[in-house]
Amino acid sequence: MAQSTKSNSVLRHVVMFGWNSGTDQAHIDKVVKAFGALQGKISLIKDFEWGVNNSPEKLNQGLTHCFFVTFHSEADRDAYLIHPDHQAFVALLNPAPDIEDESKASAGGTVEIVKKNANKVVSITFIFYPLNSSVYD
Repeated sequence: MAQSTKSNSVLRHVVMFGWNSGTDQAHIDKVVKAFGALQGKISLIKDFEWGVNNSPEKLNQGLTHCFFVTFHSEADRDAYLIHPDHQAFVALLNPAPDIEDESKASAGGTVEIVKKNANKVVSITFIFYPLNSSVYD
């Protein structure tokens, strides 16, 4: 696919979390800290950003936290997904898996909607191009 081979593109893995009401804030903080720590453990991660929903529109459907993990390529992202430190982080999210996984393709990336226990996790990957770049060259 021509879009994924452009040298000036970046791949952003977008992960969004929603927590059950009553989830302990200390647990949420532990997950956020552990996710952020992955950049120091996995050199394939080129950038990491995160934030919380503050939209007055209330269209977040229970999703409260958003994380951007940036890679240079699909191969880097794929290696990150199976990296032992990433797998340890995933285990922190869900020590007793009760997974309902529905995956589907979307324009610009792959979408995986995964319900782990009663928390909501959405994982999406997009390829981003600089504004001055023509995606269709």
